[in-house]
Amino acid sequence: MDTEFGRESYSANQLWADVDQSALRKLMRLVFEDQMKARHKGAALKEYVHQKFEGRKIAQACLAAIYEKV
Repeated sequence: MDTEFGRESYSANQLWADVDQSALRKLMRLVFEDQMKARHKGAALKEYVHQKFEGRKIAQACLAAIYEKV
């Protein structure tokens, strides 16, 4: 996939970027049909991301990995 800067944003062997459009349609339909459940899942994911990927925790993990290698 080309970006606006002319470089590829991912290569052909990176399958994470290939969207299964049929599965996406089904998931979007589920979100539309049960918006309350989608809100609850979104809130739970927000909390998970905040707990697991908060900036200070990431920095500490990176520093620990660096010092472990030294």
